[in-house]
Amino acid sequence: MQTTDQALSAIPFRERFPWFGADLQTIRNFIVMETVGYGRGAPNSEQILIDCNDGSGDRLIAEVSKAGTGNADRRPCVIIVHGLTGCAGSSYILRSAWHYLSLGYDVVRLNLRGAGPSRQTCSGFYHAGRAGDIDIALNGLHRHDPAMLHNGCILIGYSLGGSMVLNYLADMKNREASVIAAATVSTPIDLSRTSTIFRHPRNRIYQKWLLQRMKQEVLGGRLTPQEQLAIKKSRNVYEFDDGFVGPHFGFGDASTYYSECSANRRLPEIDRPVLLVHAIDDPWVPVEPYLTLDWELLPYAKPALVGGGGHVGFHESGHNVPWHDRYIGSWLESDIALNRE
Repeated sequence: MQTTDQALSAIPFRERFPWFGADLQTIRNFIVMETVGYGRGAPNSEQILIDCNDGSGDRLIAEVSKAGTGNADRRPCVIIVHGLTGCAGSSYILRSAWHYLSLGYDVVRLNLRGAGPSRQTCSGFYHAGRAGDIDIALNGLHRHDPAMLHNGCILIGYSLGGSMVLNYLADMKNREASVIAAATVSTPIDLSRTSTIFRHPRNRIYQKWLLQRMKQEVLGGRLTPQEQLAIKKSRNVYEFDDGFVGPHFGFGDASTYYSECSANRRLPEIDRPVLLVHAIDDPWVPVEPYLTLDWELLPYAKPALVGGGGHVGFHESGHNVPWHDRYIGSWLESDIALNRE
């Protein structure tokens, strides 16, 4: 079995002043938005509406940005999937988009079902296991512009969006698809343990903040009176999942939802390269599920674990571009994009 030391990334990470420690690394995404360099607002994009074609009437919203260089003609498209209560306009998504555009990749920022602006075009919602929506998005992008995915695509999922990406990769095993590789950042591969961590006293403020955003995100959708009541009376993320997510999506309760949608059990089913980036000190998502995996039995999955960075933080000294973006970009350049036939 691969040891903790072996799983650690060989690339060092140094925290950016004054964002020292896991909590400051984490909250920087919500209190700082650079006005210069990477992260300077949204790149020029074309907004695409994608019909879900499942009888719901829902339409996903994708933001497509072209790199505008000759390199894009030979590179796969990068498709970025946001995390829980995020959207295509979240600061960490915008920073990533600018970085991959600078490397010559066309970039798609996907709003999941009912997230951000998709609240206006969807009555439904997303969850960790609703990986079929990624397939819907890819098919919709292909219908809009067949050339967009001509060279394949790279999926990059953040936090819960990473869970969806991993579940999607497992679902598409042995299928012909445009996805040639994927990466995840700060992803809860064990949903039950993550829910437990959120209920710890040290995460009380985080939980209150996240739960409020979760409630706001769904209360405008199509709900029964019983679901509305369950959502409003939820006191923590577990109660939200147990009273709403589990029953609404047919799992019955939170425990079943967590069991069936946790990605750690599905990693052996993945049959194309995937990089999993995670911080040892992530205050939201425990690292133990990563450390207990036998990575030698997962030939397509590569862990990149670092001692610091918080949750989707990785704000590094001397760089405007977060460490995870630079690391994933280097991985794509060395192992994926430039080595394709």
